[in-house]
Amino acid sequence: MKKYFHSSSQAPNNVEVQGKIKKKITIKLIGDAEKAFQDLNRIVGEQHSKGITSSKDITLLDAINRIFDIIASNPFYGENAKKDLIPKEYRQKYDQITFSLLICQIIGE
Repeated sequence: MKKYFHSSSQAPNNVEVQGKIKKKITIKLIGDAEKAFQDLNRIVGEQHSKGITSSKDITLLDAINRIFDIIASNPFYGENAKKDLIPKEYRQKYDQITFSLLICQIIGE
């Protein structure tokens, strides 16, 4: 299984892993999500290089990576997002993916 977190400042924009369903699962971050993940990964990388082992940023990145693991083994994990709750800007910008948008709780489960 490939790992998502990289100690470098570059985060992957998609991740391929073998899930329990015996198919290759691709988790692809695009647009705002990709940039936010890259920024978070860079911040955590800087914190690790300074010897910081615990912070809100590290906790958040760990939680996101756990969700990636869960989604890799169960691509249908989460609740279907109600289309009217997705901001119009995102529905227009990412029209091709909003039909399968799932919401996952990542912290405090």
